[in-house]
Order: sequence, then C-alpha cells, then structure tokens
Amino acid sequence: MGFETWTKEELQALRKLHPGGAKPRPSTVRTMTEVERAWVGAFIEADGFASVRRRPGHTDNILLGVTQVAIEPIALLLRLTGVGSIQWSGRIWSWIPWAMKDSKAITVQCAPYSWKLQWALEEV
Repeated sequence: MGFETWTKEELQALRKLHPGGAKPRPSTVRTMTEVERAWVGAFIEADGFASVRRRPGHTDNILLGVTQVAIEPIALLLRLTGVGSIQWSGRIWSWIPWAMKDSKAITVQCAPYSWKLQWALEEV
C-alpha cells in the first residue's frame, strides 16, 4: 500500500508514532588498517578529488571521488572502503561514495595521508 492511498488521519497517526522523522544511520565505511588508510589516502591524493559543498541553511558536506583508466585500482578502492559505486563513462572508471556521512568517515580515516583530505576536514 503506497502513501497515495493513506488518509490524512493515518499519516498524522504515523507521524505521532515516529516523532522527529527518520533517524540518521551511521556510516557503513569499513574500519581500515593503517596500510589500507595510507593506500586510499594516497590514491585520492594522486587521482581523486575532495571538495566541500556549501549550501546556505545546510551542513557543509565533503564530496569525494576518484577517476582512473584501469578498473583494478577502482575496484580495490571499493573493497577497502566498503562503500560507493563504480561507473564507466566510456573512457574512464569512476568511484564515488554516495552518502555524505561515508565521505566524511573516509576523510577522517585517511586524512593523514592526503593533503586534499586534510584541507576538506579543515573546511567543514
């Protein structure tokens, strides 16, 4: 049964059962070893990007991504972090963690090994 079939009263009753709406879920990023953190941080430093998204009235978010011609390093990045998605654009492979909380968790773990990640942490 979809929301379009619920009455206004049913929706109000549902809101009373769940005050504050949906609860945020914790990040699902793997806790990496020190060697894995160093590899991920260096890979983002060499072939990736870290930026900060600012929107008035919202929390600043860290955006991460890596592009690469070969799939193997991108696949390893996915395995080491445990999050994100891989896409093929016809010329290059790219990896992006979709959840902002995952980007922040990766940044916190790998910042000692990347100037880009250190900068992003300082900006948020």
